[in-house]
Amino acid sequence: MPSTAIEPPRRSLRGRVLRSSVLSAAAGAALAAVTAGIATAGLVEEHEEEALAIATMRLAEEVEEEEREDAETAEEALADELGDVDHVDARGAIRQGGGLLAGDAAVPTLPPGTCAKLSIDGGPHRVCTTALRGREVSLAVSTAHTEALRPLYGAAALLGIGVGVLAAIALGHRTVRWGLGPLFALRDQVRLVRPESPSAEGLLPQAEYAEIEDLRRVVVELVERLGDALAQAQRFASQASHELRTPLTSIAGEIELLAEASSARDAEVLSAVRTRVHAMSKLVERLLVLAVPHAPTAGEAVDLADVVDAAAVALPVHQRARVRSTVPDDVLVRGDSTLLVAAVTNGLENALKFSAEEVELRVTASGEEVWIEVADRGPGVPRGERARVFEAFYRAPGARGSGVPGSGVGLALIAHVARVHGGRAELVEVRQGTCLRVILPRWGEEPGSRAARSASVEPGAPDLTSPRRAVEEEPS
Repeated sequence: MPSTAIEPPRRSLRGRVLRSSVLSAAAGAALAAVTAGIATAGLVEEHEEEALAIATMRLAEEVEEEEREDAETAEEALADELGDVDHVDARGAIRQGGGLLAGDAAVPTLPPGTCAKLSIDGGPHRVCTTALRGREVSLAVSTAHTEALRPLYGAAALLGIGVGVLAAIALGHRTVRWGLGPLFALRDQVRLVRPESPSAEGLLPQAEYAEIEDLRRVVVELVERLGDALAQAQRFASQASHELRTPLTSIAGEIELLAEASSARDAEVLSAVRTRVHAMSKLVERLLVLAVPHAPTAGEAVDLADVVDAAAVALPVHQRARVRSTVPDDVLVRGDSTLLVAAVTNGLENALKFSAEEVELRVTASGEEVWIEVADRGPGVPRGERARVFEAFYRAPGARGSGVPGSGVGLALIAHVARVHGGRAELVEVRQGTCLRVILPRWGEEPGSRAARSASVEPGAPDLTSPRRAVEEEPS
């Protein structure tokens, strides 16, 4: 994948579940806190009203007792007993026959046996009235202290919400991971499916949970269909390899024979036809590479110096002189040498088409990676197009308008070869031109002699042993 491709932001299902848990906990805590606050306030109100009703009844009884035993007036008895009432700002009134017999006239009279919250002299009070022997005794107490406690109910509710949210956050990660464990297990199983040979064998154990089992079955069906489609594509590619290569080879041979016995005018036409047949043959070879998902990770160790040698030999003679290569000794990867040669050759051909100057080919080994870079000084690829040039049959507008022939398959083939080798292909930002980089996993360092390998190259092949050199012209 090109390095310039910007992936859309991915949302985390774990984060979604965690947020849902926190929101649920917050909502539950808020509901519980509000409910508890309302219930507490109601219970407090009920308790105070009941206590006041009892105090009113006791006040009436004690006033009557003092009047009878101590021969006190109702006013004196009421004043004595109000001092014993265990309430804030207690005020009382005794009425008989509709008139005030004793006490505070500001204290209203309610229907006997009832209580209410009223305002007396501008302050909140609770009033209860009881009847005793033809009298109506009312007792009023201030509720200012109770009203002052109401903000504490709200603070307690907020505290409950906060504790619930903090508890959800503290325990959420662990509980969410535990809850999504079966989904993560299925994810790990799907990752084991090999793209070059899709098989549902690792997905056969049934899941314990119904929802995960439904998802597993869908994935199994998808993998099986992909496997069938891939097998069909492989069969088609194998048949197409025979059906397309053989006729094209025959046509090329017939054209060669015709060219030997043709006139100068016919030879020019046959040369154009031969060029087209050659281009079609190359296109067919590239399409076949793209159609077959090779598995080079099971292949042999390939020395990239040998790959560069073969790619240079595959170039036309007039193009080799424009290639400058830098290849260190014994840089090995595991894979298919034929595919790697095809990828490097396509990279060089693509660079040579769009640049009239020299093209640089560099192989760099760093840690566990190997970089194969092909740099030219052509018009370059716009930043917005770099993500798409590795798609099959896509050509950037600049390439289409340049008049340079092409099918849009070369870079797609390079990306495909890199991918099946466990690597990737990308376009690197440079000041001028284009720099194609193929990144492959490195396969150890094997002892070997560069001189011995060079001795096995065909006579006339370019010398690739120097750290930086021009590929000299080879006799045809």
